[in-house]
Amino acid sequence: MVTPPDSGSVEGLIDSKGLAARLGVSQATIRSWRSRGAGWLPEPAGRLDGMVWRDKDVTGLEALIPHGPGRPALGRGPRTDRLIQATDRRARGAYYTPGDAAHLMAKWLVRHEGEIYLEPSLGDGVFVEAVEDVTSAAGMKRPSWIAAELDAETALTATRRGLVTAEEIRIGDFLALAPPLVDAVIANPPFVRLRHLDSGSRERALAVAHEHLGAPMAPSGSIWMPFVLRMVASIKLGGRMAVVLPLDFTYVAYALPLWEHLANSFGSLQVIRSRERIFADINQDVLILLADERGGTTSHVQFDAYETVEAMVEKTGATGGRVSISSIAQGERAFQRALLPDGLDHLLAEAATTGWTIPASDLVTFRIGYVAGDKRFFHPEANTIREYGLPESSLKPSLINARKLRGHGLRTSGVADEFVDYLWLPGAELSEGERRYVRMGERSGVSKGYKASIRSPWYGVPGVKTPDAIVTVFSERPLMLINDASWVASNSLLCAYLRSGSVEQFAASWYNPLTLLSIGLEVHSLGGGVVVMVPNEASAVMMLRPDLVSTDIDGINAALRKGDVAAAYDCGSASLRNIFGTDGADLVTAGIETLARWRTK
Repeated sequence: MVTPPDSGSVEGLIDSKGLAARLGVSQATIRSWRSRGAGWLPEPAGRLDGMVWRDKDVTGLEALIPHGPGRPALGRGPRTDRLIQATDRRARGAYYTPGDAAHLMAKWLVRHEGEIYLEPSLGDGVFVEAVEDVTSAAGMKRPSWIAAELDAETALTATRRGLVTAEEIRIGDFLALAPPLVDAVIANPPFVRLRHLDSGSRERALAVAHEHLGAPMAPSGSIWMPFVLRMVASIKLGGRMAVVLPLDFTYVAYALPLWEHLANSFGSLQVIRSRERIFADINQDVLILLADERGGTTSHVQFDAYETVEAMVEKTGATGGRVSISSIAQGERAFQRALLPDGLDHLLAEAATTGWTIPASDLVTFRIGYVAGDKRFFHPEANTIREYGLPESSLKPSLINARKLRGHGLRTSGVADEFVDYLWLPGAELSEGERRYVRMGERSGVSKGYKASIRSPWYGVPGVKTPDAIVTVFSERPLMLINDASWVASNSLLCAYLRSGSVEQFAASWYNPLTLLSIGLEVHSLGGGVVVMVPNEASAVMMLRPDLVSTDIDGINAALRKGDVAAAYDCGSASLRNIFGTDGADLVTAGIETLARWRTK
């Protein structure tokens, strides 16, 4: 911290959060004003966990803020003229970019006068404004634009405000347009799953992706990927692109071909992200991709990760490093590994090479549980069972709620009967009561539900098997139970089926800090620290080889009976230290903490 010369303490100072509250704006706006060089905003007095100002320097600042829908010459104030209501924007995947991120991208993008820039999803024009600020500050002429906007009213408002001229605007779906080649692209494309688009838009997006990739795009993907492919094709040789993309671009399977396409299209690739959300008002983690030297090729991506948006803008305190394209294309969590403490990735590679660790798939096969359909119908309550006389032989003890599994120990036999549900799974011959139950389901529309309607008979739930172990899905520390009670489980849980060894050996290997670290590397996150375990990711989790583990099963059971899942995983610490040494075990713990911190905001 730089202490103000007239003060010997922090009294009389105000930080960016306090200043934003006083002025009625967000902290992102304060950062934006600073990045734009707003002359009416005093210079900070120093830094104390962020920038701080002398209280006396910012007194009365409210009167100097440029408000209103106009376009002040310097330091535009809070945006009171957002062009599309938030709910409409989000429905269209239009997550608008804050000024500080836009200016970071614009400063990187702007290099020469007389260039043509493409903005394929104009929105509120924040990128056009950011580029205008950068070029104006550099004494450069305004660049020419090709600006596409799906919404006609938004496009009209942009031209009325003078953001772009009528000749520069293109109204309609960017993927249906044929823009001329440009020098550079700056964009925040829509983040909308293809399955949520109308059929025409979806088919057009898939066709664009196929055209540029030379292979079909997975229909499970999002429209931002065809946008990126079309943007790349619109850039002249030697040109560049700055684009905001969802963080899951770093690992989702459908986007892996895009990484190879980018590596074969640009001589330089850089990914920038912040642990602090760029979009503070939505639950969406993003990154910034900077692609340069169109027409070149590269074998790696420079990855720079920052703690805060301010640090990202100021380029201070980055972690990360070079990430190989081949590792990304092979589906490895290369960007996650780049966040690990120094030496840990090498230690994990050495452990795999020496055979100390094995993937979970060597021990078990993971599958999701059964998919029934209408939850209440297929899991009747006790009074319904009595009313229709549903026979006991058609009712299978079932687990459908992960929350019910806590505090009962390591085995399903420890779960009290009141926490168990029953799946109605009739045989070929229905009892009279079951026939009445079927008619009730048809009258109430259960038979018309998606899952039921594609089955014959509609009430026959397929794929019901008894797993050897059951694993919870939504948790940083997944709960794993030995299924000695032979219950079945719904698709809200993962089912594990033994391939080798005993289920007790699998449990002993699972409850280990190394497993937690690998979950952090392999399992994707929904944000806010919530991980979502799916079969292929669970299968890739690395575990200590069972014959190297001497974990006390009784200790794990005791910890789980107390509801202390963290202590259950700690039971494996001794085995980990025996194999990795104290320093190696400490590195694993540091890695767990690092990845958990990057999952939470």
